[in-house]
Amino acid sequence: MPVTWLDFEVTIDGANDVDLNWSTASEENNDYFVVERSLDGELFEVVSQHINGAGNSTEVNYYNHADLNVPNGVIYYRVKQIDFDGQFEYSEIRLVHIFEQRSIVVYPNPAKNEINIHVNGANVEHVRITNLAGQEVAASQVASQGFVAIDATELPNGIYFVSIQSRWHNEVRKVIVQK
Repeated sequence: MPVTWLDFEVTIDGANDVDLNWSTASEENNDYFVVERSLDGELFEVVSQHINGAGNSTEVNYYNHADLNVPNGVIYYRVKQIDFDGQFEYSEIRLVHIFEQRSIVVYPNPAKNEINIHVNGANVEHVRITNLAGQEVAASQVASQGFVAIDATELPNGIYFVSIQSRWHNEVRKVIVQK
């Protein structure tokens, strides 16, 4: 085995950049590493060209790479280790969830028993559900984790508006209840 992997961590910083850190306990004939990412966990693309390995080492070595142009969604990462003779192996796959810094997601749509609202970075204080006539049919405070689930079991089938209210603005999303 050319590399003995110790650790591989993937974290998100405040600007939605992804920091990748890995370490090896030993390396034998290790030429370099390449960081790869995928949007589906199957088709990977290269995001770093060439991170020099230690060659031959029995000491712990630490490596890192920052991926700065990360799309929104679930992102999968792996590190490819390449030997001097061209043979290679992969690290384990790690994933992160990247959301827009200010995103609001209402799901499922159509809803059956529950309407979920996930708020990321929008300072939302209150959520209300209204019917087409503008009558409030449900309301809730947003939890500290930026998530609220509203019971829709008593709502008849139809179109509703989810009003997400903050101190600075009001955002409205349409949701269909269909049982």
